[in-house]
Amino acid sequence: MVRDGAPRTTIRPAGAVLAILVLAGTACARPGTIRHTGAARPPATSTSTTRPPTPSTTIPGDASPGSPGLGDTLLPASGNGGYDVSQYDLAFAVDDTSGPITATATITATASQALSSFHLDFRGYEITAATVDGAAAATERDGDELIVTPATAIASGATFTTAVSYSGEPPLVKDASAPGDIGWLDAESGRFAAAEPNGAKGIFPCNDHPSDKALFTFSITAPATMTAAANGVLVGQEPDGASMRWRFEQAQPMATYLVQLAVGDYDVIDGGAVDDVTIRHVVVRNLDEAARRRLDITNDQLAFFEQLFGNYPFATYGLLIADAPPSFALETQTLTLMPASWLADDPAFFDIVAAHELAHSWFGDAVSPQRWSDIWLNEGFATYAEWMWTDHAGYETLDHLAQEAHAQAPEWRDEFGKVADPAATNLFGPNEYDGAALVLHALRLTIGDEAFFAVLRQWFERYNGQSVTTDQFEALAAEVSKTDLSGFFAAWVHSTIVPPLPG
Repeated sequence: MVRDGAPRTTIRPAGAVLAILVLAGTACARPGTIRHTGAARPPATSTSTTRPPTPSTTIPGDASPGSPGLGDTLLPASGNGGYDVSQYDLAFAVDDTSGPITATATITATASQALSSFHLDFRGYEITAATVDGAAAATERDGDELIVTPATAIASGATFTTAVSYSGEPPLVKDASAPGDIGWLDAESGRFAAAEPNGAKGIFPCNDHPSDKALFTFSITAPATMTAAANGVLVGQEPDGASMRWRFEQAQPMATYLVQLAVGDYDVIDGGAVDDVTIRHVVVRNLDEAARRRLDITNDQLAFFEQLFGNYPFATYGLLIADAPPSFALETQTLTLMPASWLADDPAFFDIVAAHELAHSWFGDAVSPQRWSDIWLNEGFATYAEWMWTDHAGYETLDHLAQEAHAQAPEWRDEFGKVADPAATNLFGPNEYDGAALVLHALRLTIGDEAFFAVLRQWFERYNGQSVTTDQFEALAAEVSKTDLSGFFAAWVHSTIVPPLPG
């Protein structure tokens, strides 16, 4: 994510471009000449979620309610205990670019305890039906919690399917942790999703926490004059009277806050491919031709980052250019949300933000935070990737950006505290962006380029599809670099004092 108006290091055109690195004997070339190396990309149809085998089931004699929350210190009401979701199948029907919707969410999960009832995060709407394993289930509301009581208690280890049908006007989610209104948002050209950090509950019933990633399918029925889009690959498009039904599949695990749904007056632009990654953009129909051509930068950026981090982890990528309020961009998995005004008003800024959001594909999307206090593992990594692209493209040198951040970092830590310990209201503050990118730059200076980029690649390869913690990153960095980094991380991540840059 990038917020409009957030404190950021200043980007200025540079006269010369600093060479980024030589990685494992392969020099980074200019965009368009880079070819990826490393392990093969996982097939688009993969359904592996790295979860342990389901234990044998038992008939519950002591079933109890699942917990309303997962104990996240920053967002304690987000997520729910007692089960682990493996699949969301979401079906939506809309008649216009605004107004009510009708929907059914079908959720496949495995019970981690014997459940007499369980919670789903869900705001607004009228519940029209609810079933568990095909049998009618009782529901009740408690704020943003939907409590589901099945006809029969669920055994620990059992896989069960919950279907919730609902209708109504999509509610806005307002939370002090969010960069603005989140949920399913309306704009002149159509609606779209912006759910980070806890806005998915305004779109569909869910376990709304990044620690519970799942696979997704989407079915969107809308007037045939509109275009629908969602995360993943388009797998079907069928007429239904005066409507069209669009079907999408996200076949790699995804956190709920990364869901994207868009319906309205959009065009789909075929952006070609980078190796075997299909590029497709979804843009408001009034976007002019010069702006559309600017989207070609995506192909260069993807090739550049593949060289640094490894193969892009999904089958497709593109930008959703919406006439959204110019408040933030969001790395919704495989289909990044970007305001059209940013592209029109400042193409250079747009390019740099686009690089940041694309880098989230590796760091934030494929590898997600286990808890919201680990957000620096998202934003710091994407910001450092943004710095490297900014240097590569000739806007500003990496060294200058790091020095500028280092000069401001004492003020950030005085105001916001430790990099790995933000307040809920500062999830998207400068400490988690440029301040965290500075940590990575200092790590690079400490262990050297070869070890540093090996750490980044191993981080992605080892934890692709999983949710991770700061402790895991610190352990992996020490393992890969063969260096005792306890003092480094104590100073750079867990302290309010900014050390001098190494070297």
